[in-house]
Amino acid sequence: MLVFLLPLIFINYVKNLKLLAPLSTFANFITIVSFGIILYYLVNQDITLEGRNAVGNWRDFPLYFGTVLFALEAIGVIMPLENEMKTPRSFGGTYGVLNIGMTCIIVLYVGMGFLGYLAYGSDVGGSISYSLNGDEM
Repeated sequence: MLVFLLPLIFINYVKNLKLLAPLSTFANFITIVSFGIILYYLVNQDITLEGRNAVGNWRDFPLYFGTVLFALEAIGVIMPLENEMKTPRSFGGTYGVLNIGMTCIIVLYVGMGFLGYLAYGSDVGGSISYSLNGDEM
């Protein structure tokens, strides 16, 4: 893990977000490819509703909300991004950049979670990639 320390320190010293755009684009590309690979393995499973609970236990809801907040938390990037935009007014609003982007992310996460639950049920690991069959990869 110490191997990543030096590059992360240099990335945090970047003041202009335009310099981080190529890295962000590359990271988004890798994320989309990873989503595609995982979805490929999920839809090739025998998906059934048998033995699947529609609602989980009440004692697991705090874990659910904590996980969702962690996955969607990006306040450290949102404010500087709005300040760097040519037209900051297009950032907010009903059809603003923030709402459209977060809607796309939520649809991807909910779809991945739904298909993962249908494929593996309650036995799904903390990360869905842990539940994928290693022999097929």
